[in-house]
Amino acid sequence: MKKQTIITWIFLGLFTLTFYAQEEQTPINYFGFSEPILLSNTLYELAFSSHPRANYYKQEYIKKGESLSHFDRLITLDVLVGGYPPEYGMGGKIIELKKLQESNPRVQYEVLEQNGDLILDFIIVSDSFNETSEKVAERNVYMYRSIMLEDNVKALVLFAVSDRAYGDEAEKFYTANMAFKFELVNTVAGFKLPKITITN
Repeated sequence: MKKQTIITWIFLGLFTLTFYAQEEQTPINYFGFSEPILLSNTLYELAFSSHPRANYYKQEYIKKGESLSHFDRLITLDVLVGGYPPEYGMGGKIIELKKLQESNPRVQYEVLEQNGDLILDFIIVSDSFNETSEKVAERNVYMYRSIMLEDNVKALVLFAVSDRAYGDEAEKFYTANMAFKFELVNTVAGFKLPKITITN
């Protein structure tokens, strides 16, 4: 993998940080493949989905027994239909991270490239994530990939893994991940995306 210079396109607020609470609802599987997702010998079930724009779809997966407001690992799969390059998706996220760094120097990120995919590896700490002001540390690896859907329709996919630690464990988690260990990066980069068929 090598570092990649990024064109900072603004991505209209899409593919944003996962520090937010989701409304409870029955998720819709927009992507046509049978759930759950298997990653590192663990199953992750569909917990949330949205279709906020005509060409944009989001699905999130967590382990059974966890919640979107408190999880050890969250898997996100976003699809933006259209001929957008990976730089388009990553550029907006980097702008967001740079803005966060102005008030939080503990926000760190690194950009990598592999076989045309762009990978954003970043870590962040928040003291005010939820109503209890519980400290949260989150390590994220985002992979942006251009794919072809049915009927030769182009799309940009974000496959993301977000690991979290809470409370007293947050500081230890942050310290352990500051070196940007490649285990999670390699896990994300080596994941075989399921065949995506958009179903409205």
